[in-house]
Amino acid sequence: MRGHRGELRPSRPALAAAGLAAVVAGISGLVFSGARDDRASARTERTRLLTVLRAGRTALLADDGPRACALLSDHGRRQALQFRLYYLIDGSNTPRDRRRGIPSTCPEVVEFLWQDDHQPYVSPSWLPALRADDFRIREITSTRAVVDLVAPGQAVGTRPAATIDLAKTGSNWKVDDANIVPEGD
Repeated sequence: MRGHRGELRPSRPALAAAGLAAVVAGISGLVFSGARDDRASARTERTRLLTVLRAGRTALLADDGPRACALLSDHGRRQALQFRLYYLIDGSNTPRDRRRGIPSTCPEVVEFLWQDDHQPYVSPSWLPALRADDFRIREITSTRAVVDLVAPGQAVGTRPAATIDLAKTGSNWKVDDANIVPEGD
């Protein structure tokens, strides 16, 4: 089709097709760009989660209760205090060892557990396992994550040593719960 000065002009159907193609290409670019952004965001969240978990492992292995507890949510710190049950005579509020007493804060719980694993008459249990085990992220949403603690080389689908729940508080991940916390009354 020729215009009033003799130049070639595309027909309306050709313009419509070209416009549609441009829109589709633009949308596709946005979708693929969004997919790349989503993958990058997911990688960033995975990295943040693993950073928190590795920092927690390092703190626990070093008997650094304040640093380990700083990585816990408020709920996580309350859960950590459930380990006090190990230091009470069953069904009472009486300490098993009157000299040591009962841990009353999250850092004290870490200290008690770490010291117990280093007693000459105790076979080390959780520290060597924690040192060797890997973190396997099972699920991440915008506010929650579930991570399994697994032995090196452990097959996917087998029961993990522990399952750890994390909660996002602001832009930070905090350990919120785990299936290894003792349950009291």
